[in-house]
Amino acid sequence: ASGSRGQHRCSKGQVVRAMGKKGKAPVPEAEPEAPVEDPTAGGWTCAECDYEHLEEEAASGECVACGVERPAQEVGRFAGYKVGLVLACEDFSGKLKALKVDVGEGEDAALNIVTNAGNVKEGCRVV
Repeated sequence: ASGSRGQHRCSKGQVVRAMGKKGKAPVPEAEPEAPVEDPTAGGWTCAECDYEHLEEEAASGECVACGVERPAQEVGRFAGYKVGLVLACEDFSGKLKALKVDVGEGEDAALNIVTNAGNVKEGCRVV
């Protein structure tokens, strides 16, 4: 015997839900993105001479003490990622490859990375 809409009673008297199409799941609201801070806001410290720039001096593109250019700041969702250039790629074991990757700190500071990515070769850029 049928009960209320979408439910039926089985032979043991238990209420079971009818099989069939389910309604659409509610779409969750997108979280608002965090506001990206102005990279020129706030002070910064020169890596060359350790001069601490005040907030008023922060908009300047170079150090007021030694003239060295202000380093680029990582902002937004890509902060913390680095792009590297594959300097060397050799087969390691089976599908694995040993890479020597320069991430902008000079060839002496190149990273040794092991990967199983088949599309990596010398001269490629990796993240």
